[in-house]
Amino acid sequence: KVRCDYPDCKEIFNTIKQRDDHDRATHTIPGIAYPCENCDREFDTIGTLRDHFKNNHKEYPCELCKQQVTGRKNFKQHQKGCKTSLTPQVQAENVQLLPHACSYPNCYCSYLTKAKLDSHVLHRHEIHACKKCGKEFDGYDRYYSHQRTCGNKNKCEFPGCEETFHTVKERKDHFRRVHAEVSEYPCPHCVKVFKRQGKLETHITNIHTQQTCTACNLTFKGLNSLNKHNIDKHP
Repeated sequence: KVRCDYPDCKEIFNTIKQRDDHDRATHTIPGIAYPCENCDREFDTIGTLRDHFKNNHKEYPCELCKQQVTGRKNFKQHQKGCKTSLTPQVQAENVQLLPHACSYPNCYCSYLTKAKLDSHVLHRHEIHACKKCGKEFDGYDRYYSHQRTCGNKNKCEFPGCEETFHTVKERKDHFRRVHAEVSEYPCPHCVKVFKRQGKLETHITNIHTQQTCTACNLTFKGLNSLNKHNIDKHP
């Protein structure tokens, strides 16, 4: 939730954009500017002034190296560099832990409640084994992503391609993107040509492969002929 910064205004918004739109529509007076106390810039709303202050003048303390970094963007870049440059021992000594800290090696996350810590361990560290293929994954997120495709019937029809997909659309998009150079699959028994290997195989089974009726032992050319025979003779 985002609260309006204008004095005596108690409006609360879901996003920063909604708050800024409210500032311009309700509190902005033409010709009135809000000057920054730290530089010479002026702004038409309190919200944009506040964002400017956070991005350029506010100091953020780094928990890893104890330095004060000016500006929100600079602070985020500094944090990335700190995590890679400091050794795990230094990070462990400097980081200010909350009451419930993660006990996994080289993980310095900590939380106010045990429930949030348990959720962190479940999604980031706990080992989950796939019941279909036996593969193990660190964290539920990677396990869940694997589960969605493991044993999925939406498998690529291109010969030798083992890719699987969540939906038919994803499979078709993959086929066009990766295997587009192979665009025709001619039938070896007739003049028909297909755009997919799977369609060709279905055609051969339905039209050209010999099928035997289990009820009367008659043979038919293709699954379609056998199905028609069963409907007519063995309903």
